[in-house]
Amino acid sequence: MTVIADEVQQQRGYYARTAQSYEDLHLRHDDEHQLALAWLVALIEHCAFRSVLDIGAGTGRCQRYLKARLPGLKVTGIEPSAALNRGRKNARHLTTEQGDVVGADLSHDRKSGPAGIGGEQR
Repeated sequence: MTVIADEVQQQRGYYARTAQSYEDLHLRHDDEHQLALAWLVALIEHCAFRSVLDIGAGTGRCQRYLKARLPGLKVTGIEPSAALNRGRKNARHLTTEQGDVVGADLSHDRKSGPAGIGGEQR
């Protein structure tokens, strides 16, 4: 097995073991991700985006945050880890697909830039 394959397997195993408690283990309400999410909301409002594609959606934290603050925004997530998809909290209003970005139909969103920023504008 190659080094990259070993690392992928190690990461998949970690997510499988920690999916149910992932947010409790890694997230705080005052961390750098919270700051980035607040900035993202301002950017979405400023650019008048109508949709966001969250690649590597994890437990859905970003999707929940955006939907709570911008209820009219279409937020779609793609998460390759089945364990993280199952570990989502309050996920009934989230649109998430399990799978890889390779071969995914992303035609409804403008392709994002280097920082992962982009979306369908009004």
